[in-house]
Amino acid sequence: DTYNRPIKLLAAIAVFAFVALIAQIARSADLAQMQKQMIGVTAQLNDNCSATLIYSDRDKTSGEVTTILLTAKHCAESKGDVWADIPVYQNNRIVKKERFIAKVKGTFYKDDLGLIELKDKQTYFATVAKLAPEKPVLMMGEDVWTVGYPLGLALTVTNGLFGSYETSDHPSDGTEYYRATPSIAPGNSGGSLY
Repeated sequence: DTYNRPIKLLAAIAVFAFVALIAQIARSADLAQMQKQMIGVTAQLNDNCSATLIYSDRDKTSGEVTTILLTAKHCAESKGDVWADIPVYQNNRIVKKERFIAKVKGTFYKDDLGLIELKDKQTYFATVAKLAPEKPVLMMGEDVWTVGYPLGLALTVTNGLFGSYETSDHPSDGTEYYRATPSIAPGNSGGSLY
C-alpha cells in the first residue's frame, strides 16, 4: 500500500488535470461561439450608439445584399445618413472596423426600437444575431450579457443577472421592460442583451 499511494496520488492529479483541460477547451469553445454570435454582430452607430446585425441576405436574381441592423429608436431618429462601424476579427483581435453608410429604415411607434439598412449592396454578413422569441422565458437570476459601445468608446461585454419583467408609466403609461444587472452606460443604447 505504501508504494500504491504515490501512484494513486499521481493518477488523481492526472485525472484532475485532464478534467481541467477539458473544461478549459469547453470554455474556449464557448468564448469563440460568444465572439461569433454576440460580439461579431455588434456595430457602433455614429460613434455614440450601438446596433446589432439581425439580417443579411443576397437576392438570388439581382445579387444585391440587404443588411439590416436593430438599434434603439432614439439612435435612429436621424433625418440623414448614419454610419455603422462593424469590427473585423482575426485570431481573436479586432484588425479593423469597416465603416458603412446606412439609412434609417424605420422606428417603432410604441417602443424604443429602430431599424437601420446599410446602403452597401455587396457585402454579405454570414453571421447575424439570433432574435429572441416574441415571449422569451427568462428566470430570475439567469446569466445575461450586454454587448455595446458605452460612452462611444471600445466594444464592451458585461455580465450580470436577469432580474424581472416589469411595467412602468415612464416614459409612457404601460411601458414594459426587462430589468437586469449588467453594467451599461450611454452608448450601449441599441446594443443587445443575451
